[in-house]
Amino acid sequence: GSVLNEFFSPDILPLTPPELSIKTTSSKLNIVWDGIAYPDPIHYELTIIPETGAPIYITTEETELSLNVPPVGVIEVRTVCPSRELESSINKYEYALKGLFVAPNPVRKSDNAFIRCLLPESVDKITFRLYDIAGNRILIKEQSVNSLGEFRIPLNELLRSELSTGVYFLSLSYNGYNERTKFVIIR
Repeated sequence: GSVLNEFFSPDILPLTPPELSIKTTSSKLNIVWDGIAYPDPIHYELTIIPETGAPIYITTEETELSLNVPPVGVIEVRTVCPSRELESSINKYEYALKGLFVAPNPVRKSDNAFIRCLLPESVDKITFRLYDIAGNRILIKEQSVNSLGEFRIPLNELLRSELSTGVYFLSLSYNGYNERTKFVIIR
């Protein structure tokens, strides 16, 4: 073959997995990655594996996505060139949406539901308050924290007794910051 053909041979020009840049909001996952230059058409295969729920599969030629996803999970991504039957290795990225979550939501009796929050600053303690749909406070609980970043607590560890079916509001506060989330219990 000619020098040109050798240059474009799969051995010399391997496909590299995309490097993702991930930004999160309280409801969206925004992903940007380097689109690689390649002589043949390529696309990207993303698998989003949430902590709870079914995986989400996306095939795209775009190098920027904004997705509604479950709060916590892993993204696997690879580059694919169908015409040369080439695939890159897979890069894995963990993600966590900002904020306060109860997952899964709705909560069923059999679920091992948990509360997850992202603490952007170092705090000694956080305070949880739980309200029913009518605004009645059901509990208030202070929790010691010794880490920055993600904090988790099983929902049943926070609750003294079982909650009946209904809509609830959970509030988290620390250092003057306050956040609230809604969740549903189905018994």
